[in-house]
Amino acid sequence: MGTATGKKLEPGVVDAGDAQRALRRINDHLSRTAPSDEDIQVRLETGADDEVLVLPRPAAEMFASMLAALADGQGVQVMPSTPN
Repeated sequence: MGTATGKKLEPGVVDAGDAQRALRRINDHLSRTAPSDEDIQVRLETGADDEVLVLPRPAAEMFASMLAALADGQGVQVMPSTPN
């Protein structure tokens, strides 16, 4: 993969209702599982029953934060961070 660059979603690009539904599903899963370093398996709604996306738990938590902003009608921006 190449070098990571920033990504920005302007307010309204993502439907707030869709973001709210996704946020509920992520939060439900995160609240049912104990905080840990284990990856999260996300089953994709593509019709293939065995297709799973594996995410590090911190990434899933970050997605939840982004979805909360999108559900509120706000935009989000993600920028790469370099180690200190």
